[in-house]
Amino acid sequence: MNVKPLHAVSTKSSGTMSAQADEHLHTAPFENTRDRRFFFSSEAHEEALSRLTYLAEDGNFSIGMLCGTVGSGKSLLRTMLHARLNPDHFVRVNIENSLLDFDGMLLEIISQIDGKRQSSIELPDRYSRLAELKHLLSNDIAGSNRHLVITIDEAQMLERATLDHIRALTNISAERNNLMTIILIGQPELETIISSLPQLDQRIGLRCRINNLGVEEMSQYIEHRLKVAGWLGNMPFTRNLLDELYRVCHGNPRILNRLLKLAIEHARLNEKMLGDNAVIAVIADQITPVHEADPITGL
Repeated sequence: MNVKPLHAVSTKSSGTMSAQADEHLHTAPFENTRDRRFFFSSEAHEEALSRLTYLAEDGNFSIGMLCGTVGSGKSLLRTMLHARLNPDHFVRVNIENSLLDFDGMLLEIISQIDGKRQSSIELPDRYSRLAELKHLLSNDIAGSNRHLVITIDEAQMLERATLDHIRALTNISAERNNLMTIILIGQPELETIISSLPQLDQRIGLRCRINNLGVEEMSQYIEHRLKVAGWLGNMPFTRNLLDELYRVCHGNPRILNRLLKLAIEHARLNEKMLGDNAVIAVIADQITPVHEADPITGL
């Protein structure tokens, strides 16, 4: 969304936008993208990022795991991790398509390491792909004194056989150090799946979890994103509104982003100030009310 200035009028009431032109947004603050400028270092997110950075830099943990609820910010955190890893020391590969089988995943890993798309005609079977991966690890990775870091999104959707084959990849190592670190990223059920695969479970060297934001962190998150987008004024929402936002989204960044993005558009289309009323209107329109059963009929 290209954010147009929200032309506000002066007001003395709390929880509204002032009339200063420099408070107008110059970019959309609540898009669900992996724009690193908008990364908010909550306590849990910063802890996970530090742990995963350590995991990669150590290089000998083999496999790590990051779990978090839907919309909690796992993909953006992975983007931040890749940005922290110096390309002079690391080769970074990310598998976003969890629908790939193991052979398809091998082809994707090889393509990203090599920097060009490899076809199944060139590498038609698992043997040829493993041989090519070993060649790249020996020449492009170890040969340049670098370490391969593979992140796999939505890992809870992978077939169990694929997960076991991924574990086997970590057997490819040099005499004195591992050549790759694999990070499985997924929803909380990934933990249950991993625990049912003992051989893989034992290879998990480090585990991280991120949760939804607390109410105070949610407030800081909103303010952070607004300021990155050009907002220079006070928080445009009252404490009561923040409490209501938390009640409906439980601090989930993705849901929060959607509601506030719609609130900005609502304020713009109605030529109103961005404040409590815009958010309340969106909540009323977008959030399905919880049906309370009749105490007598149960319906």
